[in-house]
Amino acid sequence: MDSILYTDLSARDREAMILQQVNTNEHNINFSGANDQGSYALSLGTVRDNGMIIGSWLKRMNMNFNGGLNIGKDLKITTNIGAYTVEQALPYGQFNNVDPEGGAAGGLLQRFVGVAPTVRYTNDTSGAMLPGPNDVTLGNPMYWSNLTVNRTSQQRFLGGINLEYTILPYLKVLASGSGYYQFTTNDFFTKAYQQGNGGAMNTNRAASFNNNKAIQYTTNAFLQFNKNFKGHTITALAGTEFYEYRNYVSSGFAQGAPTDLIPWLTAATPPNVQGTTIVNPAGASSNFNQWEKITSAIGRVNYTYRNRYLVTGIVRVDGSSRLKKGNYYGTFPGVSVGWNLHNEAFFAASGVAKILSSVKPRVSYGVNGNVNSLGYFATAQVYNNAGTYNGFGGTYAASYINSDLRWERTNSLNFGADLGFLNNRITLNFDYFIRNVFDKLAGLNISSQTGFGSFTTNLGQLQNKGVEIAVNARLIEPKKADGFSLEVGANYFHVRSFAKKLPFNALPGNRTNGFFVWDPKNPGQQMYVGGMVEGQRIGLDEVWAPKWDGVYTDAGKITSDANVYNAFLPYTNKRIKQLGDADWHQVYQNDTIDSRQFVYVGRTTPQHMGGFNVAAAYKGIRLYAGFDYAFGFVILNNQIMRGLNQVQGSQNSTTDVLKTWTPSNPTATMPRYYWANQGRNYATDASGNNPAANLWEKGDYVMLRELTMAYDLPASVLSKYLANRIKGLSVNVTGSNLLYLSGYSGNFPEVGGVDQGKFPLPKRLTIGVRVTL
Repeated sequence: MDSILYTDLSARDREAMILQQVNTNEHNINFSGANDQGSYALSLGTVRDNGMIIGSWLKRMNMNFNGGLNIGKDLKITTNIGAYTVEQALPYGQFNNVDPEGGAAGGLLQRFVGVAPTVRYTNDTSGAMLPGPNDVTLGNPMYWSNLTVNRTSQQRFLGGINLEYTILPYLKVLASGSGYYQFTTNDFFTKAYQQGNGGAMNTNRAASFNNNKAIQYTTNAFLQFNKNFKGHTITALAGTEFYEYRNYVSSGFAQGAPTDLIPWLTAATPPNVQGTTIVNPAGASSNFNQWEKITSAIGRVNYTYRNRYLVTGIVRVDGSSRLKKGNYYGTFPGVSVGWNLHNEAFFAASGVAKILSSVKPRVSYGVNGNVNSLGYFATAQVYNNAGTYNGFGGTYAASYINSDLRWERTNSLNFGADLGFLNNRITLNFDYFIRNVFDKLAGLNISSQTGFGSFTTNLGQLQNKGVEIAVNARLIEPKKADGFSLEVGANYFHVRSFAKKLPFNALPGNRTNGFFVWDPKNPGQQMYVGGMVEGQRIGLDEVWAPKWDGVYTDAGKITSDANVYNAFLPYTNKRIKQLGDADWHQVYQNDTIDSRQFVYVGRTTPQHMGGFNVAAAYKGIRLYAGFDYAFGFVILNNQIMRGLNQVQGSQNSTTDVLKTWTPSNPTATMPRYYWANQGRNYATDASGNNPAANLWEKGDYVMLRELTMAYDLPASVLSKYLANRIKGLSVNVTGSNLLYLSGYSGNFPEVGGVDQGKFPLPKRLTIGVRVTL
C-alpha cells in the first residue's frame, strides 16, 4: 500500500490562519453648553479596528456639531454639521473577483477550510513560506493576503440649517435646508506573485482606481398652525419639499509596472500591440451615472380632544424624475385614529381601572409610494459601450425600456392596542397589519426574438399579513433612588406573504416561478410548489429537495429495486445501483426518481422572530442582558455539502465523511462517497444543485446579543474626593455577540438558505469610561 506523508491541519488551525482577534479602540469627547440665547453641542471621536481577516483594518475620525441661536423672541435658528473620514484595507477584496462572503463557488472561509489536507504552506526542508494552490481562496493566507494593496478612503460632509419664525402665537413658518457630500476613493494594486507552489511568476502588477462622488441636498418650507380651544387641539402643517441626488464616477486601470514599490498607475507600462494582441492593456472612464429629483407637497393635520380622542390625517404628492411625464406624480394619503379609553370618566371610575391602567385602541390606514427598485434612468433609454468593431467604436441598447411605468403603491391597514396594567408597570403593545402592494414593479419575461429577455413593468398585487407584539414589565421598582430595580421585556414578529394578482399567462392561477411535485396526500396527482399562484402563499423561499430513506446495504434490496429509474444519474444506464448508494424516497411509487419526488424541507425565511431583555440596577450598578431569536427556517451548511459532494474533485471533507458507507463501514447512515458526486448521492448533479433534504438543518437560534455591566460612581464620592471637579464618572463593560443557542453546525445561523461560508460574528468585549466635567 502506498502512503502519503503530509502535515495535517485541523479546521480550527486553518481558521486561525485566516482570522485574527478583533481589537477596536474608540474614543469620544463631548462638549455642550446653553443659555437663554442659544445652545451648542460638539462631539469628536476616533475608531481604530484591525478587522477579522488578516491584513484588514479600519480607521475613522468624526466630528458632529449642533447649535441653536435665538434671535429676538420670534426667530430661532439651529444648525447641525458633521464630518467623517474613513480609511480601510480589504486584503482579499477584488483580487480575482473574490467575494469574501461567498457566491455560488463558496466563500473565502468555506473554501480555505475545505482545501485538500495535503497542500503545503511551507517548504519541508527550509521552512520557507510557500503560496499553496494558485487560488486566493485556497492558497496560504500569509502569502496571498500580502499581495495586494486594496485601500478605500472616504470623506463625508453633511450639514443643515433650520429656521423657525413665529408670525402669531399659533402660526409659524418652518424652513430647512440640508446637504450631503461623499467622496470615495478605491485604490487597488497587485504585486508580482508566484502562481501556486512551483508555478511561474505573474508580473502583470495590475493597478486600478475608482473615484465616486455623491452629492445630495434637501430643502423644505412649511406653515404650521397650532391652536387650543375648549379642550380641542389642532395642529396643521402644509408645505413643500425638494430633493436632488447626483453621483459621479471615474476609474482607470493599467498594468506592467517594473516594481512592487510604486502601487500606482503612474508606474505602469504604456499599452502596445504585438501582432493582434494588446500587451499591458489600460483604460479609463468617467460617468454621471445617477441623478434623481423628487418634489413633494405635504399636508398634515393632528386633532386631539382632552387627550382622549386622537386623529391624524396626512396627504402627500410626490413627483419622481425616475418616471416619465404624465406619471411623475403620485398621491399618498393616510389617516390614523386612537382612543385613550383610560381618560374617560366612566373608565376611571370603574373597578377595571385598578388593574387595567391604560387602554388605547387604534387603527390606521396609509398609502406609500415606491420607485426605489427602479434604476435612476428606468424610463429613458441608456446606451452602453459596445467596444470596437472593425476599428470603430459603437453603442447598444442593453435593455428594453418601458416609458409607461407608474408608482408602486403599498396600502397598509393596521389594527392595534396599547395596554397598561397595574399603573403601567406592565405594558402590552399589539399590532395586526395587512399590507397590499399594488402595481408591483418587477421584471416580465418576453420572447428572446425581441433581442431582450425581459422588461420592467407594473404587474401584480402582493399581500403581507402579520402581527407584532411587545411586552415590558417593571417587576421590581426601587423604593428609593438607589434601590433595587428589575425590568424585563420581550417582542415577537410574524408575517406571511401572498400573491393576490399575477400577470396573465393563461395558466391556472397565473402561476409562475415554480415546478410540480407529487402530492403526498393524493397519490398520482401533482401540485405546484416553490413559486407564486394567485390566492396562495408565496413559495419563493421554500426548499424542496430529494430525500434518501436510507442506504442500499444488501444485494437483495438492489435486486428488488432494479427497475427504479434515477433521471439524475450521469450514466447511460440510469437504473444502475451499488452497495452504499442512496435509497431515494418516492412520494409516488412509480419507480422514477426525478424532481417530482422532491419533498418539502422548509423555508429559508424565519417564520418567528423577536427578542427579550433583562435589566437590573442597584446602588449605581446596572446590568443589562439582551437576546434575540429566530425560528422556523432552514440552512444548508455548504462546507459539509461541498465536501461530501466533491464538486471540485479535491475538496477536503468534514468528519461527516466518516459516516458514509464503505465496505468496512457497512452500517453507515450516509450514502457512498463518490469523486465529483458521480453517483448523485448528495445532489442531483456534479455542481451541487438540489442537495439532499437530509443535509438541510434547522437554523433556529437564540443569541445573547449583549451583556453589559455598568457602575456610576456616587455623587457624594465625587464631591468628597474630587471636590466636584468631575460631575460624573461611569465605567461599563459590554460583551457583544457572546453566545448562540442553536443546533446549526455552521458559524452563522442568522441568514437562511445556502451558507457559503459566512464569517462568524466577532465576540466583542468593550470597556468604556465616561467622564462628565
